[in-house]
Amino acid sequence: MRLQIQSRFLPAFCGVGDTILFMDSETPPPQPENTDSVEQNPPPVPPQSPPADPAKVERDWVMYTHLAGLATLVSIPAFLGPLIIWLTKKDEIPAVDEAGKEAVNFQLTMLLVQLVSFPLCFIFIGFITLFGAVVMSVVFAIIAGMEANKGNTYRYPMTWRMIK
Repeated sequence: MRLQIQSRFLPAFCGVGDTILFMDSETPPPQPENTDSVEQNPPPVPPQSPPADPAKVERDWVMYTHLAGLATLVSIPAFLGPLIIWLTKKDEIPAVDEAGKEAVNFQLTMLLVQLVSFPLCFIFIGFITLFGAVVMSVVFAIIAGMEANKGNTYRYPMTWRMIK
C-alpha cells in the first residue's frame, strides 16, 4: 500500500510529494531489483591525505604555546594557556618543552608586574605599569608566535625565568 503525502502538517524530514511505503504483516518486503547483469563497482576510496610533516606539527604546537598567552584578552589568566599546553605536550615534543617554559615564565612575570601595579594605581604610576604589562603580554606573545611559526626559538625580554 502506497500513500502520497499531501499534508502540510508533517515532520521536517517528510516533504510534500514523498511516497511512504506502509507494510502489513501479510505483505512481503519489496525485493531488490535483479542486478546480476550489471557489474557493481565498489565504493570509491576517499583520497588519503599525506602524513603530516613532523617539523610542521612541532612548529604549530610551539606557536600555539606562545599564542595561548593571548587568553588574557578574554579575561583568562594569561599563564594558564601556555601552562596547559606545556604540561600536556612537553614529553611528546621537545621544542614545546623549551617554548612552554619560556612562555609560562614570561606570562608569570607579567602577572607579577600587574599584581604590583594594582596598589600603585593609588599614586597613578600603577595605571601606566598595568597598561604597559598588558600591552607587552599581548605584543610579545604575538611576536613569539610568529617567530615560532617560522621555526625560530624566541626568548622573551624582561622575563624572570622561574621555571628552568
